[in-house]
Amino acid sequence: GGKGEQDQRNAGATKLRRGLILLFSAGILGTTLLVAYYGAGTILDGVFAVGWGLGAIALLHSIPMLCSSLGWQALLQGTSPVAFGWYLWARWIREAIDGLLPVGQIGGEFVGAHLLARRGLPTNLALTGCVLDLTMEVVTQFCFGLLGLGLLVFHHGYDGTVYWLMVGLAV
Repeated sequence: GGKGEQDQRNAGATKLRRGLILLFSAGILGTTLLVAYYGAGTILDGVFAVGWGLGAIALLHSIPMLCSSLGWQALLQGTSPVAFGWYLWARWIREAIDGLLPVGQIGGEFVGAHLLARRGLPTNLALTGCVLDLTMEVVTQFCFGLLGLGLLVFHHGYDGTVYWLMVGLAV
């Protein structure tokens, strides 16, 4: 039954919307309570203490997000009806969910894949792209860690801290 399946999908979408509205409301309430508890002045003082550096950090972070989105689009070139902007949007939402929700950075990949699937990308390709994107992120973070470790050894020499950092990177 096409009609029954459609009704089930509509009911599921309605539940999802209600859940998202509830989560959004809880987030707004939590933010309001934190501002009330710590005081808006204290929070604004912290933001102003960072100064222009906060904008610079956000701008610098946009570079890897842009590169990741370009790579994702190139990976699926010829099989995807999705425009570049949607890859960037999915990546941005993925990071926002992974960074903000207290679930250990799990879930954003599924939402990113879902967003791309809604734009016409086959679900299996959207999920595959997410897995490859995440894998490349891990590889580049590892390389970045090696670079940092190398710079640390170059400038400060080898000591016990460097040993434990090497162990952590190896793990």
